[in-house]
Amino acid sequence: MQAPLHVLMIEDNENDAFFTTRELKRAGYEIAATRVDAEDSLRAELSRRSWDLILCDFTLPGFGGAEALRIAKELSPDVPFIFVSGTIGEEAVAEAMRRGAQDYVMKDRLKRLAPAVARELREAALRLEARQADRYMRESEHKYRQLFDALHEAVFVIDQRGGRILDTNRQAEELLRRPRPEIVGANQAALFTAPAGGSVLEELRALAADRARSGCVLEMLRHDAPPLQVHASASPIELYGRPLLLALMHPRIARQGPRTAGLDPEQILDAVADWPETTRADLRERLKHLRAGQPGSARA
Repeated sequence: MQAPLHVLMIEDNENDAFFTTRELKRAGYEIAATRVDAEDSLRAELSRRSWDLILCDFTLPGFGGAEALRIAKELSPDVPFIFVSGTIGEEAVAEAMRRGAQDYVMKDRLKRLAPAVARELREAALRLEARQADRYMRESEHKYRQLFDALHEAVFVIDQRGGRILDTNRQAEELLRRPRPEIVGANQAALFTAPAGGSVLEELRALAADRARSGCVLEMLRHDAPPLQVHASASPIELYGRPLLLALMHPRIARQGPRTAGLDPEQILDAVADWPETTRADLRERLKHLRAGQPGSARA
């Protein structure tokens, strides 16, 4: 069963309102109409409920169609507004359309009304869908940004074709010692090198293609600091039809042979004093758990 079309009619002539409603019913619409003819009743009805359509006469005693349009766009800006009038000049039509009216139909040509209503209802549905999609996208981007920045790893979204960095997170800013605007838009070759030589982009592509590989070692070229070795992993993603790489990187502790076994946690932390504090805090927590698992660690 078709849901009724809730129509607010701004019309002082009850007979004209009847003929207008009848024309829509002939076109197959089930109409639930309310008629108003004064500013206070118009404001009350617009505040009382949501409407599917507003039909308005242009000439009303003591209350003009231009003022009705202004009020409707103030209180219900997304509802299609169509003038149905017996007298309206070309200049008035042009001004009304400029101020937000969707269409106008002359009362002696009501056959045009149903097609105009059908078109504007479709347009209104498309506008609503676009707004909802935009809102969902903004909400998704907000959640994505929160998750992105909460990660302990430095994250880089890289264009697979050219190697340009499209996005990054706070941890990457800390590791590279560069603000985000200096990272986003830069080519990855300006920020990373492969210790063994070769192309960093090709290495990341190979990692993304072979999920069995655990990662590789790269060097971050930091601002005003020595290069930092990092462990990098990569996964392929696609966004808006573009093939991208999602690269995750975290600092790597270089192996130092048998001497490493003699280092206590504080010595290890001193060795990475130039790491970001969030990374050092994560490492401190990991070292604490490792130490707790050693034989005899539970003894007082």
